[in-house]
Amino acid sequence: RLNTTEDALKTVTGQYNTTQEKLVTVIGRLNTTEDNFQTCTSRLNLTEYELQSTKVNLSSETTRCNRTEGRLETCSSALTDIKSQLEGTRKCENITRWDVFYTSPYFN
Repeated sequence: RLNTTEDALKTVTGQYNTTQEKLVTVIGRLNTTEDNFQTCTSRLNLTEYELQSTKVNLSSETTRCNRTEGRLETCSSALTDIKSQLEGTRKCENITRWDVFYTSPYFN
């Protein structure tokens, strides 16, 4: 019986050692997983910061774009006014030229 008990004890000890090795492996994997989780968390935080920065930049660019559009509308309106004035000036010049031809000494 002593031999059987010793054999059983060796078996249990072997199983315990195998369990300990598996536990060490699982702990190693858990540590790796935690490290990966920390890395992912850091990347997520960086991405969130970059996203916030991009939102701020986009808002600033949108404001600048709106101002530029307003200025372009103002310029377009001013150019339309200038064009109208130039067309009116050309008509006056044409009339003035004809008036010169109808006055003496050109017209007798």
